[in-house]
Amino acid sequence: MNTLYLMQYIANLLNTNVYKYTLEGIPLEQTSSHQDGLTKPAVLESFLLEACSQDIPIILAADKHQRIYCAVTIPKFIFLVGPVYVKTPLRFLHHLPMSDGNSEATVPVSECDLDSLVQALLLLRNLFCKVPLNENVVFSHNFIEAQMNQNAKKHFSDLIFQNQEAGEMHNPYDQEVREFNSIRNGDIKQLEQSWREHFNGQYGVLAKDELRAIKNICIVVITLASRAAIEGGVSPEIAYSLSDSYIYQIEELSDPQTITYLCREAEYEYTQMVQDIKKQKRNQTSKNSNHPRISQCKDYIFKHLHEKIYIKDIAAALNTNANYLAELFIRSEGISISSFIIQEKVNLAKNLLVYSKYSYSEIAANLAFCSQSHFGKHFKEVTNLTPKQYREAFGVR
Repeated sequence: MNTLYLMQYIANLLNTNVYKYTLEGIPLEQTSSHQDGLTKPAVLESFLLEACSQDIPIILAADKHQRIYCAVTIPKFIFLVGPVYVKTPLRFLHHLPMSDGNSEATVPVSECDLDSLVQALLLLRNLFCKVPLNENVVFSHNFIEAQMNQNAKKHFSDLIFQNQEAGEMHNPYDQEVREFNSIRNGDIKQLEQSWREHFNGQYGVLAKDELRAIKNICIVVITLASRAAIEGGVSPEIAYSLSDSYIYQIEELSDPQTITYLCREAEYEYTQMVQDIKKQKRNQTSKNSNHPRISQCKDYIFKHLHEKIYIKDIAAALNTNANYLAELFIRSEGISISSFIIQEKVNLAKNLLVYSKYSYSEIAANLAFCSQSHFGKHFKEVTNLTPKQYREAFGVR
């Protein structure tokens, strides 16, 4: 192949210089469209020795002004391209050491479009190598995030234009609000109604592959549903574990209808969990429970279920007398504060046994029981089952 002709083509295309070296850094040929005043031979030699070990074209920042050199290694030679100036804001992974910090800014360097530069480097490399590379490999090997951000912005602009031209829109936001509010409120009827709504919009396209796009949408929905459930009162650990479980199952599936059905099941289960929590709280509120101290006491307990809870600490937090609070609670709720604390810890433990893979000892420690046996004793008193029996009967498999 006439490499000199190819070098001249690249030099004219980018309005810069192209050099050809042996793998040992010995200069062979040069085509110039630009006066190179940025580097010294010793610096270039060091750069070339680094480049010769790279199968992927490398792009180095020559200074803080985004003036750059590039090296392309092929089986017998190294091509050096530069200097060029790239206007696109970039965060470089590789930098060329310079002896003079500011003088380079005065040297005129031709501006080069980043995409054109990368295509030129790939042309130099792929013509001589059996396995071709693409732009994404070059970008990921040379830049930190910046180019991906530029691609995302470009895709965003193109997508807005295309949607406007085609008259296409996403699903209405108010429908999404109704859907996740129903989960947050534990309203199964409202959730099902939100699914039946008809609207002109459509789901966004989150991947080129159709199956991957459907999975991504369902993952987003389940993630948002888990956050809505947490806001509705579900323990974050329970919500996260259930989310992990459903997303894991979705990744194993290949049928779009089954994936969509599983996504709906996750939303339904989150809504049911919130509904159960709200129903439980309503059942715990007797006609004498309107005393503000009782509500404040319960709020304190719910917020500290992962800790050892003492009546004296609750009373201190509420700025009241411990004996008075204990008597008031029994009169209002019909059980002692200590029994209520155990009851709520066991309720949380039931969820952990069903939806998480934590061991019995980990659950005991998580809920501040002094030992696994102590946890098991109280659990059986409340449920008539041991933690093991409860998990085997109701645990998600």
